[in-house]
This record gives sequence, C-alpha cells and structure tokens, in this order.
Amino acid sequence: MRNEDYASGMAASLRVGVARAQKDRPDGIMIALADMPAITDLHLNLLIDAFRKNGGSHVVRAVANGCRISFRISRVTLARAF
Repeated sequence: MRNEDYASGMAASLRVGVARAQKDRPDGIMIALADMPAITDLHLNLLIDAFRKNGGSHVVRAVANGCRISFRISRVTLARAF
C-alpha cells in the first residue's frame, strides 16, 4: 500500500499504515517515533504485556510538559476512523 498523500504530513502516513495493518486483523498496532534511541526491546515488550493484560483494548501513554495524557483507542474507533 502506497501513501500517495505523503506531502500532507505524518497523519496521512499513519492512516495508510493503520489501514494496511488492519487487513491482517492484528491484536494491536503499536505506533512509536523512530528517534528514541533509549527505547529498547524491553520497553516495547512491557508495552505489549500491558496491552495483553488490559484485554487487548488499548494502552496509550503520553507525557507533555510533565503531565500524563491518556486516551483510549478501540477497534470500533479505528474502524470508524479508517
């Protein structure tokens, strides 16, 4: 699947990537920035474990200016968005 709308920004790439991944019906989709050299496979595996322990519905954790930001993304939300 090719992102013909790449010039419009990262959101277009995310839409294409998630739409493509959904065709394989994965248990989850992990989206992360590539420029995080301190992140190891241990960190990623901890996120995967948390996702599975949460019943596979969502795990979202972001921090902005020292404040945690949490929100939920479900399969239904993704289906409507894409």
